[in-house]
Amino acid sequence: MSPTDVLDRIRTHLNEECEIPVERITPAASFRDDLETDSLDLLSLMNELDDLLGGARVSDEELIAIQTVGEAIDLVLRHNQAAAS
Repeated sequence: MSPTDVLDRIRTHLNEECEIPVERITPAASFRDDLETDSLDLLSLMNELDDLLGGARVSDEELIAIQTVGEAIDLVLRHNQAAAS
């Protein structure tokens, strides 16, 4: 799985669920400031990405710490790598 694959899933979810234009969803975009999402939107996104996590559980602390789309991508890739090991 590549960062682009994860970004595509994030874009699809945020576009469909929050009606955010895909072109606004970049790795540097802040969920709260740039995309105007809230913690429930982020939780919904992580539930959507659950199958990409390889069965790993994301802690509340990790979820709260995510500020940008890029950080969400990194989290998914990190957990996916750990599950593959």
